[in-house]
Amino acid sequence: MILKKQRHSDIFLHFFKQVRVLAYSEILRPPGEEKYIASIDLGSHTARFLICKIVGPPVLFRPVARKRFYTNLAEGFNQEDTGCISASSVERAVNALENFNSIAEEYSVDRIVGAATGIFRRAENSQDLLNKIKARTGVKIEIVSGEDEADLTLKGISHALGLTDYPDAFFDLGGSTTEIIYKSGDKKEIFSLPIGAFILTDLFFSNDPPAEEEVDNFKKNVDDILIGKPGVNIKNNSGFKLIGSGGTVTSLAAMILNLDKEHVTPEAINGILIDRGKIHELYEYLKPLSHAERLNIKSIDDGRRKVILAGTICVMSIMEFFKSKNLTVSYSDILEGLIISYLKGEKDE
Repeated sequence: MILKKQRHSDIFLHFFKQVRVLAYSEILRPPGEEKYIASIDLGSHTARFLICKIVGPPVLFRPVARKRFYTNLAEGFNQEDTGCISASSVERAVNALENFNSIAEEYSVDRIVGAATGIFRRAENSQDLLNKIKARTGVKIEIVSGEDEADLTLKGISHALGLTDYPDAFFDLGGSTTEIIYKSGDKKEIFSLPIGAFILTDLFFSNDPPAEEEVDNFKKNVDDILIGKPGVNIKNNSGFKLIGSGGTVTSLAAMILNLDKEHVTPEAINGILIDRGKIHELYEYLKPLSHAERLNIKSIDDGRRKVILAGTICVMSIMEFFKSKNLTVSYSDILEGLIISYLKGEKDE
C-alpha cells in the first residue's frame, strides 16, 4: 500500500480518489445484460444494505445504492450475559429488511447475500428473528463468526484501498464487538472482542453527558479487554500501521473533514489518514456534550450521536494498544466483502 500525504485542516490526510472496481475473469456476462448483486450487514446497532452493478466481461462491480437503518438490536445486552433481542428491535429489523427488499426489487437484483453479526452470535432468539425475516422478505441472512466477519471486512477494505497484502493491523468497531486482524510474524491473527460502542454506552454511561468517573471506568474496561487478550504480544513492536472501519471511525473522519452527513461516502472517506492527536482533540470536544448538543455536529446523524463518545474512546484505546500514531480509514467493509466473496464463489448459492 502506497500512502501519499497532503495537508488538510492541520493534519496529514490521504485520499484514494480513483474509482476502484473488482475484476474476475472467471465470470462472464452476455453483452448488454445488466446484473445486480446486493449485500446486507445486520449488526448490533445498524442494518446496512448495498447494491452493486455487475458489468462484464471481465466482471466488474460498481456500487449503485446504499441504505442504513438504526435497529439497536443490542439494546439491553451487556458484555457477558446472553439474552433475547427485544420484540420492538425484532420489528425494526424486519421493517429494515422489507425496505431493503423493496429497493432490491426496483433494481431486479439477482442475488442478495447477507450476514448477521455482533449480537446475533449471543442472542438466544437470533435464529427466530432470521426465520421471521426469511418468511416476510424471502431474504436469507446467515450468522457469521467473529473471525469470518473480520475476514469478510478485510476483503472489502483491501478492495477499496488497493491492498495487495494483509495490513499490519486492522479493526472493525461495531455496536457490540470489535473484530481485529493483525500480523504476528508470518502469521495472520484474527479475533473478536466484546468492545462495542452501543453496548458499552448503555453499560457505563448513565448520565448525559457522562460523568468523569464513568468515562474513566469505560476506558479502563476497554484497555483491560485489549491487554487481557491471550496471544496478543506487541511489546517489541514500535507501532503498527493501522486501518480502521465502522460507523465511529467514518464519523470521526467526517468530522475532521467537516463533511455534511449526506456527503459521508466511500469516495470521500476511503484512504484518509488521521493522527491520534486529532482523534484525542475530538474526544475532548465530545466529552462535555449532551446527546442533544451532539445533534449540532453536522457530520453525525441522530442514530450515531448517542454512541459517538464511547466509540471515540474505543478507537483511541485501540490505537494506543497497537502503538499507532495514525489511522487509515475505510468506509468500505463487510458489505463489499460479501459481494467479493460471492463473486469469487466463496459463498454457496
